[in-house]
Amino acid sequence: MKAFAVINPILEAIKYFYLKANNTCIRQKIDNIIRNREVTAEQAEAIMHPAMVLEKFLDENIVMPSCAEELFGDIPCIEGADSLNTCIAALLTDRALRSEIRNIDEAEQLLLSQTQPQAISNITINLTSANIHAAAEAHSYNGLLSVLEGLPLTNDSRWKILFVLQHYEQYVRLICNSLRSAVGLIEANPQLYAYALKDFEHDYSDISDIIEVIEDENGVDTASADGRVYPTVIGSNSFTVHTGESDGTRTVYYVGLSVRAIGRLPLRGIEKMDYDEAFRILADKNRMKIMQLLCGEQAYGLELAEKLKLSPNTISHHMSKLQKCGLVISSFEGNRVYYRANKAAVDEFIRMLSKKLRVK
Repeated sequence: MKAFAVINPILEAIKYFYLKANNTCIRQKIDNIIRNREVTAEQAEAIMHPAMVLEKFLDENIVMPSCAEELFGDIPCIEGADSLNTCIAALLTDRALRSEIRNIDEAEQLLLSQTQPQAISNITINLTSANIHAAAEAHSYNGLLSVLEGLPLTNDSRWKILFVLQHYEQYVRLICNSLRSAVGLIEANPQLYAYALKDFEHDYSDISDIIEVIEDENGVDTASADGRVYPTVIGSNSFTVHTGESDGTRTVYYVGLSVRAIGRLPLRGIEKMDYDEAFRILADKNRMKIMQLLCGEQAYGLELAEKLKLSPNTISHHMSKLQKCGLVISSFEGNRVYYRANKAAVDEFIRMLSKKLRVK
């Protein structure tokens, strides 16, 4: 595994438009860090500073394309399900990012040269990024249909993805044209982020600590011996895996510059969290089933997925929510992360809930 202190302006532009199309910003991400982690506002801002600088520059110099919501908006999921954190643009550009292409014209040429089976394969790989083995086996149209059926998407979202595939060339051109201006600005202004990349090649030549948590939370193997690691600035708190072809020989990791620093911050305990928020999290029937299982015994991600007949990706989303509100804790055993109920937090939550619902 080798790290390269080079950003991909195509990825940065996609992540920027994704933020804006979903009416969010780096400031909101900082607020989420402060709410969920033991950290001061000043510390959180320092961790996310490179992303704030680049976002501000793009805000001042970019006009959002009229098709931003369609191309860069979150792909809607069914009510109660967590976002897949992807968009149409991300689905269609996966191959270019995996090929480490940073020139938008070169990326467009590569994407337009793909056959339909290749396009299907790359869309499927992006949709199943948390489960590489599933992606590798689903290169056919029927395989894509099976993947779409297994994800918590709305019917409209499934049809939209199939429609985009049917009009693949048109959408590739539209996406690349929408990105071109932002990509050019990011390329032309390296002074905005170069300082943050100074030690990247040394500090991220080994990201096993990050990968270990990611793969165990999802219950799958995402590591690659010859993986290549690149930074992302706008996606400072994101970790994106662009898997290799079916033989798994090439994996590209785009690691947010703040991921490691954020991961080392202790999660706030439930006593410092909003009890109403914890109650909302438990209102999801699958999360309640997970808690019922974990109150009886510990389990790891893939084990929970098999017991509840959910995808590893869905389990990962649920575990993230339950851990953030303090109801679930984890520990390493061998090469796996095991989850168990935080008995003290569960007891306190029940006590507080009883107090809130008590009839006077």
